Amino acid sequence: MTSVAATPLYPKSLVIKRGSVGLMLLFLSVTPAVLSQAQLPSLEQTRLAAEKGDPAAQHKFAEVFLSKDDYSTAFKWFQKAAAQDFVDSQYRLGQMLLDGKPKVPKDSDEAIKWLLLTANQGHQLAQLDLAHCYESGKAVNRDIVEAYKWYKLISHKGMVDMNRLVLGMTHEQIQEGEQRAKDWKPHKMTDEELLEAIYLKKMLKAIAGSAGRRLAIINGRPFETGEQAKVKVGQKMVTVRCLEIKEKSAVVQIEGIGKPKEINLQ
Repeated sequence: MTSVAATPLYPKSLVIKRGSVGLMLLFLSVTPAVLSQAQLPSLEQTRLAAEKGDPAAQHKFAEVFLSKDDYSTAFKWFQKAAAQDFVDSQYRLGQMLLDGKPKVPKDSDEAIKWLLLTANQGHQLAQLDLAHCYESGKAVNRDIVEAYKWYKLISHKGMVDMNRLVLGMTHEQIQEGEQRAKDWKPHKMTDEELLEAIYLKKMLKAIAGSAGRRLAIINGRPFETGEQAKVKVGQKMVTVRCLEIKEKSAVVQIEGIGKPKEINLQ
């Protein structure tokens, strides 16, 4: 037999028999209690999983902060999940950026980017928000036909009354809206598609000069024909080459887009 003296870790003197059973008793007696993760409070389990990079846990953790009006912390965790293609978090980013929140500045272009990305993957709330934006012209150029398309895609869910929209549309607009809805297929938009959908229409700010020597003002920077420079597009700097300047448009080659594009004055 082996005698163990009393210490803070050994609360009382133990007499342990040699052998596997005795050693197991000694181990159980001296090892500090450690809670398994399943015994922790559910929020702590979520936090631990979020910190390990689980996107579903990151989204759930963000929702807790959102419910407490801690928008900046919520936004941070939504960003982490969104970066891993967690669609519900991507939608939340779009929602928050559309109008802005305390410590989360409004960013219309980024909001529409996230809404487009999620709506095109079939997120119904994103589709509804996009329809509202296109109908009202909020954060986008007003496009009643595009609004019709997005409303149509969720109309079977009972989420919208199409009659209100139809009353203000021509027959041709309705037909075009129906065709767009029919042609739509769920997909993840590429960076090129997002660039074209959000930024391309807004890039040409003005055209100055005469026919012999025109300048195109592209996102705040003047370009001559043949000139190349970096301009800010969304959240990053992108190389743009001006190929031709017309009276009310310019033809440009934009980094990230395969073919030259003609951009028009709005």
